[in-house]
Amino acid sequence: IMNRLIFKMLLILVILPAPVFAQTQGENWPRTFPLQQGSITIYAPQVDEFDGKLIKFRAALAYREKADSDPVFGAGWFESPVKADRSGRAVRPTDIEVTELRFPEGTGDLQADLAKAVSRESSTGRFDLSMSEIDASLKQTEAESLALENLNTDPPLIIYKDHPALLVSLDGEPVTREIENSPYSAVINTPYPLITDGRYYYLNVARDVWYRARKATGPYRFEENLPADIVALVDDEEKSLERTETEITAANAPEIVVSTEPAELLVTEGPAAFVPLVDDLLVLQNSDDDVFMHVSEQKFYIVLAGRWYESGSLDGPWAYRPSDDLPPAFANIPQTSSQADSRVYVAGTQEANEAVLDAQVPQTAAVARGEVDI
Repeated sequence: IMNRLIFKMLLILVILPAPVFAQTQGENWPRTFPLQQGSITIYAPQVDEFDGKLIKFRAALAYREKADSDPVFGAGWFESPVKADRSGRAVRPTDIEVTELRFPEGTGDLQADLAKAVSRESSTGRFDLSMSEIDASLKQTEAESLALENLNTDPPLIIYKDHPALLVSLDGEPVTREIENSPYSAVINTPYPLITDGRYYYLNVARDVWYRARKATGPYRFEENLPADIVALVDDEEKSLERTETEITAANAPEIVVSTEPAELLVTEGPAAFVPLVDDLLVLQNSDDDVFMHVSEQKFYIVLAGRWYESGSLDGPWAYRPSDDLPPAFANIPQTSSQADSRVYVAGTQEANEAVLDAQVPQTAAVARGEVDI
């Protein structure tokens, strides 16, 4: 009798149907849920991780305090255990946790209210996801990762000068175009007025500050006596140029450094002078640029466009250094120092972690509905 009962119990377990979820709402996003105060709209989830048991995703959000309020946009990060239906074609998050929430300052603390809402709504199947949705989302996440891996990290041309200097960039080799109703031509692939009479090139870098050279790429020397008709050609444009704080003369004129490729100019007031910052990290004192010296490695570091570069000499050559491979001292840059802004580019710091999240907050805007003139 006992064996017969055990057999019947096993048979019941075998034939008991696995849960079957109602048909998922597929691409029917966004979905709006009520909160204790207002409502939250959740846009299509972007799945970051899924292993069959746990899912992690992020989503754009729009909060409305009242039904007729303009939406306030943000982003949320979520994770949850999942249960699959017997078909294997859909999963249901069973215990959604709001791990991170990003909204503009002044929006208020929505995390607890949102957590209740998603927990309530997930039990009704409103967060069910089809495997096709999950697969497509994971492919997009993988594409984002590959794009980051393929990011160009080649250093620009980094030029160091220990005296006043000004970088004049040309987008490739000089390109000239004739100026109407004049015997002159202008170099059009530089932001500075640069005019040639066929013999010399005249460069205007500030109001009433001119240089002259035989080639568009220099070398340039300060020029006080300009042909009046050349000055007249840029009179209107020169008015938009800033006037220098001190009068520029041949004695104090900055050196003109011309580059036909992407470049950065490091300038110090005299020989480079470093002072202690933290641990074995020094910082350049007599420059507007944040240049660091790591004493243990005897290497210089600079961050440009969010990328770190290192060199054994200020004159280069420079090489890319991943932010997660920086010496530990960089994470200890004081938050109250003038170099605190560099912390956002140091992997693992609070500033860097927040920047990663902020970068994923969608840039959206409310669109007013009404008549449109075409």
